[in-house]
Parts: sequence; structure tokens; C-alpha cells
Amino acid sequence: MNLTTLAEVKEYLRTAGTPIGSDFDSLIENSLIPAVSQLIEKHCSRSFGEATFTEYHDGGGDFIHVKNPPIISVTSIYQDEDWEWSSSYLVSSSSYINFLVNIGSKSGIWPYAIRSIKVTYIGGYVYTASAGHVVLPDDIKYAATLQVAYSFKRRKDIGLQTISFPDGSIQKFDTGPLLAEVKGYLASYDLTEIAS
Repeated sequence: MNLTTLAEVKEYLRTAGTPIGSDFDSLIENSLIPAVSQLIEKHCSRSFGEATFTEYHDGGGDFIHVKNPPIISVTSIYQDEDWEWSSSYLVSSSSYINFLVNIGSKSGIWPYAIRSIKVTYIGGYVYTASAGHVVLPDDIKYAATLQVAYSFKRRKDIGLQTISFPDGSIQKFDTGPLLAEVKGYLASYDLTEIAS
């Protein structure tokens, strides 16, 4: 899922004093936006686009913390220590609660066993408002827009550390794959610990 649009990136560049025509539309839309969107998803250890996910979780806790919230709907949950996943191990939908970011057991604790819980659910975001779906938060859109604009403006000096002029030089430090400001916007969506 692309986390920003060509129009949003061009508007950001215009208000930041770098208006651009259509000469770079293909570069921005077909290269930079998808690359930055994938980089952000990798950084956050999750997918943001709405899709059907199947995950395997350990039992023993009050909640199943899914890797791609928000949870739009739960398709099925199986609890099986032998990993056979037959219908006899299907957990009744009346036995759990969907809290959008995790699934709680009504009995208090999911039975403990390693990777004994198989969850299939629809989760993630859509880019524009639609009934029954959750829209991608504005701070994620803005973070992606900011990073794409930065990548566009720095496309000619990738990795550049020093620029020399006749009367001196300027040092620029590599910021790494994502700007610190972008990482700040993404911090609450980073699921690295859950994904591991």
C-alpha cells in the first residue's frame, strides 16, 4: 500500500518552496512513493494496507496481539497444541472480544502452548474513507510525504557528506534510511517487538 500520493507530495514540495511540474511525476509516483512506503512498513515491522492475515501466536496471555492492526474482523481462531487446525479446535466467536488492536479471551487467559493459536483476520487501513474500513492515520500519511519529499530533494546527492565551495565547505550527515522526524511520527505504529 502506498502511504502517500503524488498530489500530497507535490503540495508539500510547493509549500516548502520547491514547486515542480509534471516532469518528475513518474519518478515520485512509481519509484519514490512505493520505495518509501515499503521502507516505512519494514521499519514498523508491519503492513499498513488492509488485507487478510493468518498468524500463529503463543498462548498464555490475556490478549493476542496481532501484527497488522487495526482488526476489521476476525475470520477464525483455532487453539491447537498439535497444529492440526481441524474444525474441532475452532474457538467460538462468543469466547473472545475484538479490541481492534488485539483479541481478548473472555475466559481470561489463552491456553499456553507455543504457536498454538492460529488467527485469521482482516486488518490494516485503507487510504480513503469507506464504510466498514479504517482510514490510514494522517500522521502516517504525513511521515511518508515528508520522507518522499526529502528523498526527492536529495536525489542528486545520495550519501553526500561534504560539499566544497571556493570559500569553504558544508558538511552534511547521512540520516540513515528514515529521517528522525519521520521515525517520531511512526513510533506509535512500530510493532517490532510484536513481530519478533
